[in-house]
Amino acid sequence: MKRFLLFLLLVSLVITIGYLPVTATNDLADEIKEAKILNAYWVGDYQVPAFSSLKRNSFLIEIKFSEDNPSDVQIQNFFTKAGYHFQLKTKGQKSLSAIGYQYGNYKINDQNITGLWLFVDSKEIVNIKTDIPYELIPQKKNKKFRWIIKNKIIFRNLSEVKFSTYKDPITEFLSRGEPFGPKAVETIPFSFVNGFIIINARINNSEKEYRFIVDTGAGSIVIDDEVAAELKLEKKMDGRASDYYDSKAFDIVFIRRLTVGKVGVENCGAIVIDLKLLDDYQVDGLIGYNFLKFYNIEINYERQLISFARENILPPQSGLKVDLYLKSNRQITAELIMGTIRTEAIIDTGFTSKTYLLIPLKLIDEYQSILSCEPIKAKGNVVTSIIGHSVGMIAKVNSMKLGDFYTENLPVTLDNGNSIVIGSKFLSCFNVIFDYPAMKMYLTPIDSRKMATNIFSYGFGSGKDKTGKIRIYTIFKGSPADLSGLVVGDEIRKIYNQTNIELTYEELLNLLDSENDQTIKLLISNHTGEREVVLNKTMLLPE
Repeated sequence: MKRFLLFLLLVSLVITIGYLPVTATNDLADEIKEAKILNAYWVGDYQVPAFSSLKRNSFLIEIKFSEDNPSDVQIQNFFTKAGYHFQLKTKGQKSLSAIGYQYGNYKINDQNITGLWLFVDSKEIVNIKTDIPYELIPQKKNKKFRWIIKNKIIFRNLSEVKFSTYKDPITEFLSRGEPFGPKAVETIPFSFVNGFIIINARINNSEKEYRFIVDTGAGSIVIDDEVAAELKLEKKMDGRASDYYDSKAFDIVFIRRLTVGKVGVENCGAIVIDLKLLDDYQVDGLIGYNFLKFYNIEINYERQLISFARENILPPQSGLKVDLYLKSNRQITAELIMGTIRTEAIIDTGFTSKTYLLIPLKLIDEYQSILSCEPIKAKGNVVTSIIGHSVGMIAKVNSMKLGDFYTENLPVTLDNGNSIVIGSKFLSCFNVIFDYPAMKMYLTPIDSRKMATNIFSYGFGSGKDKTGKIRIYTIFKGSPADLSGLVVGDEIRKIYNQTNIELTYEELLNLLDSENDQTIKLLISNHTGEREVVLNKTMLLPE
């Protein structure tokens, strides 16, 4: 079991649902090489009904990919390689920068289309005319992966056409459900285990309580396959889930009721998938958006209490406000400013980490100016999830602004994923309110949990393989682990503390996760034989 491929990160099950027909069988090795831009629709500051995640100065381009029924991962890979920054030009007007930020399936005049939303990067309201041609010029030149734009674009006004979001059968089914129980606040305790918020819940009024992670990064409720079989949950359809790194088939089931304390959601859908990666946490599922969306949720990390209310929870007077946006895959995001870069980040309580922020490596060339130190490379994988894994580095960003919150010199992880993510390492420094109905988040700083500006570590990550052996999966260049000669794949046979008392693996994990500078001794085994390694922690990043 690869619970900790790294001392740094364990990505939670950030399941998102791609807009795919249930019969889609795309091979992820088949890359999308081209995308045609067919039409463009100007939105500006017009408020599209039932679509809250639009940025100001937005427009929608209708696109057609070179592959039929592509997966989310294929599409994200195309955007990475072909780029999603454009220049918008027309005669007699100043050139504008347009940046893609969300794609999905929509209906325009009753026709299903695939579209990419872009926004014009301007603090002022932009006046785009709908009767003159514009050039839309990709800023990233790539001969193998390219946008095809045969003609200049003449924008249509979106408010003058029949527009709606399109839900395929999977999305439609997973969007169902109704809340039940008292509208007043229901407060229950949670276990905070290595960054996960774990609560008890009952499925279909079961006598037994099951353990669920509260995961704002999950698009829907997720249930372990063994639990679904035990409860004989009714399968409704097949689908495919993607996380930040890969894609995997899953079943979709109907559940009559999921109950937390006295409240819950009934007549809803859930994803069934293998959660064995979380066996050490004894986790049976995730509570995602199709449950959380009905509630104002207050997470008191300090006292380890979580509250659910269908009535408004008054925001704290000292709370820092953050505006939230809902993506088409039902993840919540917020605007993030790092240095001079303005972007968006997924807010994910189910993403556990030793750094405060996850940034895709593909953005480093563009984001180089925001780093305040040279990145430190990792040997092996820095991130794992139940679907995929990633290599990467660690570094610092010089500044970060999220809503009313601002800080400097924040440790971050750089990996091969597709999204910027703010996880539990950041969120647990606050008591947090998620006001889902109003799409707001409030952060109240916890005085005893100040954010660190470096990573204090032995410099290795470990996990159990399929046979139960403890192995080294990650080593950071220049760290105590690296300088001692440890290599990826080494087996840890025994663990001792500074007084030579043997430790369990769980005790080692607690040491890795703490600020304790205790000396450890490892008995290491590989093809050359056995040897002992003594390690002390150090700061991994240059000051």
